[in-house]
Formats: sequence, structure tokens, C-alpha cells
Amino acid sequence: MVRRARANLDRLAAALREMQARLRVTGMTDAEARMLPVQIDSATLDMAGMSTWMTDAGPFDVLAGLETPDGRLVPYEELAERATVVQGDGFAIRVAALDDIVRAKESANRSKDKEALPELRRLQERMRGTQRGMSQAARPPQRRGPSHPGPSLNR
Repeated sequence: MVRRARANLDRLAAALREMQARLRVTGMTDAEARMLPVQIDSATLDMAGMSTWMTDAGPFDVLAGLETPDGRLVPYEELAERATVVQGDGFAIRVAALDDIVRAKESANRSKDKEALPELRRLQERMRGTQRGMSQAARPPQRRGPSHPGPSLNR
């Protein structure tokens, strides 16, 4: 997902050009895609709600948002509220929340998304188990038996 602000799209276009981006087109080889006369700039990225690219660093998808099973497009700004920030070497990126990714894959309903869902759901369960363990660890220990404020005065 990408914030659709012009300055942000300018930075994304510059990064795509630096990575020798070319469109990923079904039925076309990478060599053929390199020959397409595609101008990579903020206007091009803004016009496309979704575009798929191949770069020298690997595949890269640019999305306006994620679609929910009821057909609503969840924009970057809403997804960013739930995202996790990951620090790299001189950069930071927001990683979409796993729940949002699962909902989008369920909504897309493509075979490749269906194949990914079991692993993503296992990861969800593992993360929920970790979160439950963390929330229990944050609670004060529970006392067992009667409460004793201090030494007894009745000897």
C-alpha cells in the first residue's frame, strides 16, 4: 500500500526507477516487459489503483488499498493505523497487519491466495498465543490462599 500524496508517489517513482522497474505483464517475458515504453512517475502511479512491477530486487506491487470481503477498499491511512513499523538500514517501512492481509487474500479468492491462507492463519494463531502469553505475564501474580498483610500478632 502506498500513501497517495504527490510527494510520496514522487519518492516511490524514483525508487522504482533506481531498481530498474518494469511492469509485470501476464504472458510477457521480463525481457519483453523491459521494452515497454512505461513512464514511471507520480502521475502514472496515481492513475493506477494497482500496478505490479518486477525490479532488480524482485517483484513489487503498488496498491491503493486492500479490499475486504464485502468489497470495501481499505485505504493506506486506515491500514497504517494497524501496521507495524520495521526499521531497516537507514529506512523504515510499515508492514500491514496480518489480519488485514488475511482479509484481503480471502476477498481476492485467487488460487495463489487460497494456497497462502493456511500458513497465514497458523501464523495468526501463533501470534495470538504470544499476545495472550504477554498479557498474562503483565498481570500481577495472583495470591493463593488467605491474604496475610504481615506477621501475625496472635501468638
